[in-house]
Amino acid sequence: MYWETPTHVNRQSRHFDVMMLAITPHWVLKEFNKKERFAKNIKVGKRKRLIDYDLCPIHSDLNNYGAEHNYEYKQYFLRDDDTALSKYPYRMLKFLKLD
Repeated sequence: MYWETPTHVNRQSRHFDVMMLAITPHWVLKEFNKKERFAKNIKVGKRKRLIDYDLCPIHSDLNNYGAEHNYEYKQYFLRDDDTALSKYPYRMLKFLKLD
């Protein structure tokens, strides 16, 4: 899951004319990662395109699904610079049981 917004200027890969939420279910990511060599090649190519496309470096919180110390919530809304969210952004939603 991640957000694209009109306020993203430097991070063009996260820019969209209206706010948009994109969702990728975990089962899709697990299936994708089953073929390690294929997944690695796709990830390398994607990062190369980000370097060419964005006006800022790849965000330090952009990580791989399932990687140790990967806190997915930090990738939900990558800011337009390299600053990071300090906590899970949707904690205030009553219908989520996170504890």
